[in-house]
Amino acid sequence: MKQSHILIYKKSVAKKPTSFLLALGLLLSVCATLVGIQSASGLSVTVPDNGTNIIDYSSNGAETVLTGYSVTPDNSSDTLLVTITLENSPNADRLKLTTTTNLTASYGYTTGSNTFSSFTRISFTGTATNINSALNASFKYRSGGVAPSSAPRVKLSATLNTPGLAYFGTTDHFYKVGHFMSTSGAALGANSQDDGKFCQSTTALANTYISAYSSVQSLSASSTGSSICRWSEANRLARSSTLKGRPGYLANITSAEENDFLKDNLNGALNVWMGGSDGRCNGESAYTQLANSFNYMTDTSIADRCSYTRNDVGGTTGQGNYSSTQTGGTEGAFHWYDGPEAGQTFWRFYDSAAWTHSSWTTWASAARERTAYNTGSEDANSASLTTKHNRPESRYVNWCWTSSGCHEPNNSSSSFTFGGVSNSVQGEDNIVFNWNTADGKWNDLHESEPTVPFYGYIIEYGDGTAFTGVSSSTSTLRMNQTITFSGWAGSSNNEINSLTRGISSSGLTVTHTSQSSTICVVSSDSSSGNIEVTLLNPGTCTIRASQSGDDNYLAATNVDQSFTSNFSSSSNISPTVSLVDPRVSSVSLPELAIVGATNVLACFDESDANGNILGSPDLFFDVSTKGSTQTTGTGNTVISGDRSSALRVSHTRVNVESTLNSDSGISVFVTSGTLNQVRYIRLRIVPIATSTSSGTCSDAVNGASSTIEIRPLELSNTLRKATIQLK
Repeated sequence: MKQSHILIYKKSVAKKPTSFLLALGLLLSVCATLVGIQSASGLSVTVPDNGTNIIDYSSNGAETVLTGYSVTPDNSSDTLLVTITLENSPNADRLKLTTTTNLTASYGYTTGSNTFSSFTRISFTGTATNINSALNASFKYRSGGVAPSSAPRVKLSATLNTPGLAYFGTTDHFYKVGHFMSTSGAALGANSQDDGKFCQSTTALANTYISAYSSVQSLSASSTGSSICRWSEANRLARSSTLKGRPGYLANITSAEENDFLKDNLNGALNVWMGGSDGRCNGESAYTQLANSFNYMTDTSIADRCSYTRNDVGGTTGQGNYSSTQTGGTEGAFHWYDGPEAGQTFWRFYDSAAWTHSSWTTWASAARERTAYNTGSEDANSASLTTKHNRPESRYVNWCWTSSGCHEPNNSSSSFTFGGVSNSVQGEDNIVFNWNTADGKWNDLHESEPTVPFYGYIIEYGDGTAFTGVSSSTSTLRMNQTITFSGWAGSSNNEINSLTRGISSSGLTVTHTSQSSTICVVSSDSSSGNIEVTLLNPGTCTIRASQSGDDNYLAATNVDQSFTSNFSSSSNISPTVSLVDPRVSSVSLPELAIVGATNVLACFDESDANGNILGSPDLFFDVSTKGSTQTTGTGNTVISGDRSSALRVSHTRVNVESTLNSDSGISVFVTSGTLNQVRYIRLRIVPIATSTSSGTCSDAVNGASSTIEIRPLELSNTLRKATIQLK
């Protein structure tokens, strides 16, 4: 089982993490009453070891009970926010919890595509006792019947609950809707608490919003156009906020999945500011820019540039919205202001004709705003490079756009006087999420647009550093796999044979081994193409296809295929009796001839008359260059045991023969005494798969073994002639 006490986050330029750090001097009784300042020092989650749960993909709708998931609280009475996320799964696969007693689904998880009965991600609250009861009794995986190429993962995350907080398990980030202070510029209260103010001109709509958000925070409305509801004020408050030890920032929405999560699962996120802007890259709003007389079409100081990584439309990396002829700043270059993606341009307006186009209007007063970005003829969300816009590195946007209706971003605000500039077009530098309806669409707006409601802003927490009081861990599920291996039927007379290799349903490489090593061996088993089987002797050759599995897949059931080998290899040693003068201590064997296999191992040992190898031999063997120990012979022949009682010589049959017959053949000798009694040599020839393969002497069968007798001649003396007579 894997247990996690601290959530370690990873952040790419895709997304995020966070944590809530307790001030050491705060009393626990006070912490319990403050939103988001609850401690969870002992909180942990436990998930099973990778591969514990095996997913059934036998049919669409097949269910697997998941075991080994639990949470351990700091205090048993704590209300925890738990999130379960299914990762890397086919679209049809879902999780489910059927026992939900005393559990409360978080906002957006009671209807739609993610509910207790079917989900890929879900958040809910409850005590650890009730959470564990649900996980132990009814946590299941329902497959769509089609196994993925890599195994799904289940992530379990837990923290103390804070009303209104939403946790996105995919990126390990927290989000909440912030509201405004009663006075612009006022500091947040304890635990980053705002005053719950928002801007709305219609009392009925204000009351509807207050009622919908009443379970999270007490709210009250101010009139639209109030300075308390500007983007710059939202940006200041978001950056002042902290949660679980990490600072906040206006949300940077970088994927469709994240956008859908905020649309569906963040309570109160209607007409709320988000992090994008085409104002100055240091985060200054349009109001501040005008007050400072900043011209963001001509100001070229480094501080006013937004970086992007693709050099498109003649632009220069690091210079934001530049064309080949325009040397200005950030107008039309929407970028993220803060957080991990700070300065990253995600949408650019441009014109290939040096910022002029007959169908577009001219620049507004002081050349600060280019009007009429989008006349409706072009989808601003298109990933392709167009005549009017592009998305550097195809980054995500979700502008409100339809061919006959919404045409955002249009940089076109209502007629009003602002910042000392009286003009019918002020321009729009900032982005609102869920504009007038909870559809997840974006709209560019002036931060002080007087005619529209602003309910709040989305604060995102997560910057690559671990949160305090959050525990999360992931377990990889595993899948079964099968092997298809046809082999072949019938028989073969050929020494070398090619077989179609086995294929696993997982795509993992199948390994092939011989189950009858004295009959055949797998001499080549590359990861592609056919396998090569070398026959050694007559009999039944059985080849096994196997796949041992990995972190995603269990080992497959082995598949065996057999066929008949008619191939025969043998040794031919002549003579089998070698006569020797009984007065000498060594003798050279006659020339040896080997027929049969292409590659062989030759084994020499002293034996008894029946070919049984002696445990305490007296004979020694000397091959190749006599009188010195050799490890190689002809053509890189491998020699082992030269000048010992157990000689082994292996390589191609031709090279082995040449080595054994070199320098007048193999010398057989005793270290003391003479060859004055009958002795026996057991010679075994073992076919091997390749010239460099290892072999085992005991594998020699079917005539590939001979016994050579070393027989001393009988001697007698004839005194009359003073000669020695051989008998």
